[in-house]
Amino acid sequence: MSNTDLNALGLCVEPGAGILICGYGECKHALSVRASHVTTYLWEKHKVPLEARKNLTKSLKTLNLQNSDRAPPRNDGSPEHPLL
Repeated sequence: MSNTDLNALGLCVEPGAGILICGYGECKHALSVRASHVTTYLWEKHKVPLEARKNLTKSLKTLNLQNSDRAPPRNDGSPEHPLL
């Protein structure tokens, strides 16, 4: 899955921490990538249709992302991530 595909769903990978961020509208949440959490989240919070979410969970597994609760804290003085 490319960054363009993720961006179309309002998602962004934060490469430094290896986490997935939802930037859909004003959402600004770091997401858990466990099981089907992302696809469920996109449906429940943003009503993203099934066709757009199809194969998302499988594709995300190939990106080696970590869950947001496992992300290391940013260094002191680091700029705020624009989607958080």
